[in-house]
Amino acid sequence: MTQAPPMAHPDHDKDWILYTDASQQGYGAIAVQIHDGIERPVWYLSRVTKKGEKNYTSVTELEAGCMLWAISKLRHYFYNTKLTVRTDHQSLRYLMTANHEDNSLLKKWQLMLQDLDDLQIEYVPAQHQWADALSRAPLGASEEDAKANEDNEDSDSKFKQMNKRKHRRTIATQTNAIESRPAQSSAEQHTTDNESEVWNRMNANTPDQIRAAQKQDADFKSMIEWLEDGIISADNWRAELIDKYSSEFEMFNGILYHLLEKPNRIGRLRQLVVPPAHRPTLLEWAHDAMTSAHFGIRKSGARLAEFYWWPTMSQDIVRYCNACLTCAYRKPPNKYIKAKLRPIPTVPGPFRRLVMDTVGPIATSSEGRRHILVVCCQFSKYTMAFALNDIAAPTIARTLVTRIFLVCGIPEVILSDMGTSLIGNVMQEIYKLLEIKKLTSSPAHAQTCGQVEKMNGVLIRIIQAFVARDQHDWPAYIPFALMAINSSVASHNDTPHFLVFGHDVNIPPSSAFTYRPSNLVDSDSYAIATADRLAFAWECVREQIERNQSRSKNVYDKDADDPLLFAGDLVMIKVKPPHKPGLSEKLRERFHGPYRVNNVRLPDVNVTLLSRPRGRQLTVHVNRCKRYKGGERVLNPQQLDLIAAEGSFSHGQRDSSHRRLESSKNAARLPDINSSREQYHAQDVSEKGAIQNIDGDPTNASANDGMSSLRVYELRDRAAIKPPTRFHV
Repeated sequence: MTQAPPMAHPDHDKDWILYTDASQQGYGAIAVQIHDGIERPVWYLSRVTKKGEKNYTSVTELEAGCMLWAISKLRHYFYNTKLTVRTDHQSLRYLMTANHEDNSLLKKWQLMLQDLDDLQIEYVPAQHQWADALSRAPLGASEEDAKANEDNEDSDSKFKQMNKRKHRRTIATQTNAIESRPAQSSAEQHTTDNESEVWNRMNANTPDQIRAAQKQDADFKSMIEWLEDGIISADNWRAELIDKYSSEFEMFNGILYHLLEKPNRIGRLRQLVVPPAHRPTLLEWAHDAMTSAHFGIRKSGARLAEFYWWPTMSQDIVRYCNACLTCAYRKPPNKYIKAKLRPIPTVPGPFRRLVMDTVGPIATSSEGRRHILVVCCQFSKYTMAFALNDIAAPTIARTLVTRIFLVCGIPEVILSDMGTSLIGNVMQEIYKLLEIKKLTSSPAHAQTCGQVEKMNGVLIRIIQAFVARDQHDWPAYIPFALMAINSSVASHNDTPHFLVFGHDVNIPPSSAFTYRPSNLVDSDSYAIATADRLAFAWECVREQIERNQSRSKNVYDKDADDPLLFAGDLVMIKVKPPHKPGLSEKLRERFHGPYRVNNVRLPDVNVTLLSRPRGRQLTVHVNRCKRYKGGERVLNPQQLDLIAAEGSFSHGQRDSSHRRLESSKNAARLPDINSSREQYHAQDVSEKGAIQNIDGDPTNASANDGMSSLRVYELRDRAAIKPPTRFHV
């Protein structure tokens, strides 16, 4: 390979030499012919060994399997010629001559090679470096790739097989399909059309059909009549626009084309002017096809603009891509929603507010313990933990009452996550009976219970440092871990033990050198002094906690801002699907929805699945939301047909009716939400200036009714905005 020319073309008049070698890693083979007295390689073959091949009982079977595989790959070259197989395995020389009565596999391979006219096997140990290198470092192909190579499928059959996967999206029924999505492959869940069908629809139109479809559009017909026959429209404003923009169109073989100047191309690009009936198929091809790969607005639009044009193509691409549920389920937003931090108010003393969580299941101890119940005092940071056999609601309720409430008193508030054992009916009865206010964090938002979540990790790390190899004695180390945690200085600059008991913990041998005042001889004096110390310490702790919260909020809020979400908005919810064997987490969906926002109480929002408007309402943290821009009525091929029937994409009429529809929907919403939405839109329009004029004057909707695509063209030109005749890449 280091000397040119390294390879040669196959010569059917010359004999063949095949070097083969096999190892546990792979198969390697080189097909060689002699040209001008020099061995010139013609084919290099290599692949990884399969699982069954690694289980062969002898090296002879492995080497013979490699030889058979190489011959089968190039069998059509070896017919009617002499083939010499050279191997470094001496026993392989007797493959074609031995009886092999005791080895059915070698016997079968011997019969498979009988059709070769002249096959010789030679033993050459010193001339085998090439094939040996290929077998030791095979191509990095998977077993599936090796099987595909073995089947010798050509590229056309592979492409046809790939096209058999369903890839169609019908957005008109997407919201109805969400509620009953079957457990099948991801491509089949969101797509219901074959890509080849899209190509068939695109190629089914003859030039005569395209010409007829163009003339059915009034604006295109006027332009065609002017370019072909010089007939000007009787409509004055249409005649003016034709005169102004006719230089950007031309007729070719009786079909109307739009001319586009691109700075990176020589000459002008000819784009087919697409009639309304053909636009849905092209939008589907530009975004949904496997060769388009669900790219974003810019790339999908650029792909479409290379060949096609229509007046509102850029807007239609934006709507189509925004409405794609396949993209909405998988693609992350450009910027995640991050609401401002809302610190939990401090309490005046210990054991007023508790935070609890469960850890497990972990290794089963010798006593049958598998879980840990962790309870933290949110003021003093005092931590308690209990090893449990299970986390059923009766077990947790019994532990709370006997180990905490009867020892430390009944708290005012208990905060936990949405674990069923912590918020079930049994626990609710306990809270109601003892008059405890129960608070829960937002689903899948563990930051609300961050104190106990962090303590879970600290507790586990301490146990990890001392647990035995079999991990059966981990409950014995929980008391020692709690002593270490409660006697250490916490974030409020004091020890939890002192804030609860009024004195520092007595731990030998340091206690032998600790000075203790001796003037407090009676209990009354000690009680007064302890109360004074605790009152002073509690006040200092409360101030320190507030300073810590303020500092954390300032840091967190630097890149956070409360999102402008209103009742009626559509969002996707970020989800973490449960683990399923055989499925990769990287290939699964990231979002679910779309959901309609019912109520906003930051940092939480109340939502309902759009396909189940009367279903169960969910409360989720706003940071899990992603705006869904597809709208309630998604722009899909069927709706594009209906819009086209209104008159060549009457853009002004469609937008004015859409605004009237939205205003009627907003009227049924809450007054405060309506007022805030109107103020926001008014401010947004005033800041963006001329953008409000893209679709004409919104206050004069009746003047835009029946407006054609050329009228939209004119309005955009008057607004000093680049006309949509060019899709900018």
